[in-house]
This record gives sequence, structure tokens and C-alpha cells, in this order.
Amino acid sequence: MISFQKEDVEIEALKLLKEYNRKKYKDAYKSEMPDIQNDITNVGVEVVVVDFEENLFLDKLHGAPFLQFLKMTNCWKIKKKELEDLLGLPSNDATLQEIINSKPVCDKNGKAHHITTWDEIQDLRPKQEIYLTGYSKYQFELDEKDNIKLVVPPAQWVGPLPEMMLQAVKDKEEKAKKYKRFEELNLYLQSFISDKEEINEFEKLLNEYHKKSECLFKNVYLPNFWASEQKIFHISLD
Repeated sequence: MISFQKEDVEIEALKLLKEYNRKKYKDAYKSEMPDIQNDITNVGVEVVVVDFEENLFLDKLHGAPFLQFLKMTNCWKIKKKELEDLLGLPSNDATLQEIINSKPVCDKNGKAHHITTWDEIQDLRPKQEIYLTGYSKYQFELDEKDNIKLVVPPAQWVGPLPEMMLQAVKDKEEKAKKYKRFEELNLYLQSFISDKEEINEFEKLLNEYHKKSECLFKNVYLPNFWASEQKIFHISLD
């Protein structure tokens, strides 16, 4: 399962860097300012995630109660009184069955209550809101405690991802100027939505930027999703 959580990304980055360059990162450890440090080789690595804001927002809901997820993602809801015209229909009516099939959920004492029968809807207060989760634009998965285990956002237009990645480099440069000085300061850039062409374009933009402004980072690492034999894509700016 993909996790956008910063700490999870840092743990994976440390693991991959140790595999990629054992001599440089063998004794590296997770820390702060920067995120990965090796006192022996005097190397620091800052970690940054570049992705669409919605993806990052949704990942913050990982482990959140289902009701919180429904409210924060504005899941489509309807009040019981808006269904009054349907109350007299037989329980096997196709319209009623469609509502039940939409996996309705209501707020019961601050917790998500899954409604499975039409009688449960009839027992609700007139203004009680019913979340029709089957119509949610997000795919989600719950754990055994009814908390969010996984959220998949709808398809998104990629946009100028290489430019977003370059801006992330610049932003991290400004932040890194306040860190203690390392003999070598590097950047690990995680993007879950990039492909090989976008990475190549980012490399061109980064090299152009480095020629003009001399980037603070000596090396930029990216996880290599498109090749099984090498799990790190390395851009050297020495």
C-alpha cells in the first residue's frame, strides 16, 4: 500500500539510500533538519514529497474515524425528511433498494453507523443526515476498527509536474540554509505520480537551474519506479 505519510517516506528513503550507496549511508539515521543524517560521512539528506495537494490532504486522514472522513471529503448526504415521499413504498421498491445499495451511513453519537435496512432510515429524526457513501467520488477501505485504511482519489490531470518538482527543490533550499552545515547536503524527492518522461524533464530543468544559481544540494535522489534493477534515480549536481 502506498503511504503519503512523511515519516513513512523518510523510512523508505533511508532504506533505499543504504541499499544504493552503503559506503555513504551505512550509518545514516532518521533525524530532523535534515531528515536523514550520517555523522561519520558528514552527509545530510532532506526529504520532500511532491504530489497534488488533494492526495496529501487525503493521506492525512489515514487512520481517521470513518465519520470524520465523510465530513471532511464532503460526501454526498441527504436529510431523512427529503425521503418522505418514499416512506410509504414497499421495502423492496427499486428506488429504496438503490438507496440501501449506496451503503448509507448516519451519525450516531459521534460515530459512523452503517445503515443496512430501510427500517433504520425510518427510525431516524427528520433532520438526521444520511451519507450515501456508495456515491462518494473517493474509493476507500476501512480497517477492522472502522477507521480509514486507504483512500484513492479520483483521476487527476498531471499538469506541469517537472516544474512542481523544481519548485520543491528551491523551497527546500531556503529551508536547508538554516540547518547545521554538512560537508554534503542532498535531497530525496518522492513523487508518486511521476513517470520516466517527467523525471527526465525535471532533470533538465534542475541542471539548468544549477548552472544559473548553483543548487545547494549536491545530489538529488528519486525512487525509480520504472526499473526493477535500480531503485534509485540519481541526479548529480557536483
